[in-house]
Amino acid sequence: MNLRDLEYALAVAKHGHFSRAAEACDVSQPTLSGQIRKLEDELGLQIFERDGRHVRVTTAGETVLAYARQALGATADLRHAARASRDPLVGPLRLGIISTLAPYLLPHFLPALHARHPEMPLWISEELTGASIARVHEG
Repeated sequence: MNLRDLEYALAVAKHGHFSRAAEACDVSQPTLSGQIRKLEDELGLQIFERDGRHVRVTTAGETVLAYARQALGATADLRHAARASRDPLVGPLRLGIISTLAPYLLPHFLPALHARHPEMPLWISEELTGASIARVHEG
């Protein structure tokens, strides 16, 4: 079983049709159908009920698809965490600023910062200078 098989299964469930799912996944319909069949064989259950041109998710398939969503979500989180550890501008940025400067400086650079680095969470803390310095020393 691989993640791509789970993506294909979720696409079939979303589109309700093997051909449309294959098109959405940018693969041929026979490739997608073969991978779904391989996944069903590996799991020993039928994920989809095929009735001519109609495709319905089976009860067992609903459980499989729920786990597939979790697995793909966890994989996306893992990729994001790995990217964040490689790129310091992807992870959170903690900014301490004194309240007398914040209203004058933040409106000028926050929009541009967010536009250039939309995945970087920003945590702003307005404090007195001494408190900010202490927090830097604390890490």
